[in-house]
Amino acid sequence: MNYIVVGSLAMSVAGLFLIYVAAANIEPENMELASITGDLVGRTVTTEGSIKSEWLHKDGHMFLTVTDGKKDIQVPVFSNVMQHLNENDFKPKTRIKVTGIVDDYKKQIQIVPRKPGDIDLGGG
Repeated sequence: MNYIVVGSLAMSVAGLFLIYVAAANIEPENMELASITGDLVGRTVTTEGSIKSEWLHKDGHMFLTVTDGKKDIQVPVFSNVMQHLNENDFKPKTRIKVTGIVDDYKKQIQIVPRKPGDIDLGGG
């Protein structure tokens, strides 16, 4: 009976380890801005464009509209990420490459970066 318990525990730990390794090695999908739709909600993507507009919230969040000339998408950069970035670098027409989770907020698709390294100003 103890062999079954120990064996089950070992298999559970091994399974959790494999899930962790698989999740840590998933690369975000590179996508054109125009192809990001609601079907991708929950997935991590990387895309590029130019900052069309920016707005700094009093709580330290930066709200960007990024465009590729065909489509605009919202990129909310929350204060926990913004505190590691320079707000003065976010100017209209600046190229940006962003990695983040696709989300649907109030029926508007957005890409939410999770860490400062998810934002590359200059687009490269």
